[in-house]
Amino acid sequence: MDNIEMNDALASNYLLVDISFRAWGGERINHSVSDEVIAAKHASRDAGKFRTKLLASADLELRAVRAQIVALRSFVYSRTLPWSLNDEGAKKGSRLIATAQAMQFLADTAKMKQGYDQTVLELQAVWDQRVVEAQVNLGTMADPAAYPLASEVPNLFSVIVELRPMPAVGDFERLTVPGPLAQALGQRLADQTKLQVNNAMTDLRDRLAREIGRIASQLGKVSAGEKTKLYESMLTNTQELCALAKSMNLTGSDRFNEIIDKVERDLLRYPIDTLREDVGTAKVVATQAERVLEEIGQVDWF
Repeated sequence: MDNIEMNDALASNYLLVDISFRAWGGERINHSVSDEVIAAKHASRDAGKFRTKLLASADLELRAVRAQIVALRSFVYSRTLPWSLNDEGAKKGSRLIATAQAMQFLADTAKMKQGYDQTVLELQAVWDQRVVEAQVNLGTMADPAAYPLASEVPNLFSVIVELRPMPAVGDFERLTVPGPLAQALGQRLADQTKLQVNNAMTDLRDRLAREIGRIASQLGKVSAGEKTKLYESMLTNTQELCALAKSMNLTGSDRFNEIIDKVERDLLRYPIDTLREDVGTAKVVATQAERVLEEIGQVDWF
């Protein structure tokens, strides 16, 4: 499959996901305190700046809002792959999702957004009380003018999750530009798609390797008689990652599918209680996990 064929196939079966947040930072540079510290320490003017936490020791509800942001971002990342021309794509930029998963993804994110919106309303409900508490805690550093009004709180926070079509080589054929230019632009997009696929699959491979490495390490400790805690998440995280992998075989690699099948068959066949209580089974699965980990590192599965 050449790059143009790959782009066409992906554009027909995948969507791009964009997620953006607006969140009140809750901090402000206090210039007067900064000047006092610099003077007291006989430091240069550019030695540093003091940031005031505006809800000092009164930020319980604000932390709840931030926790919802982290949870929503983590959920989006867990259901998608980065779609970027560089390795920063895992941290920012557009994400990729299979069209077959889009409806459930939107339903799940909508439900999480409801929880997020509710925490913002809970923050608004106690805003005036928290501002008073914070100003007491800040003492002479408090600045009443630094705080938004309670009525403004909902506008300080927002989250937007959008799905959009992938750019396709055929899109350039509709442009009113000379044919050679349209062809060159299409080829450039196709070549970029190849790089983005490599980055996405590398991210998936690395995520899977981390989870399998965790299984090998933890079960290795159990089989060696070491005291360690086995959490259900060790298996559920891997199960979710395998489910993602099945819908994100971007190159149609048979070897890729074989590895995912092996993970599910050999590493996820036993419940966590069995792995905790049966040292022999833990040892077998640990060994299998190490073998799969070696395969992942050696095989060019994309």
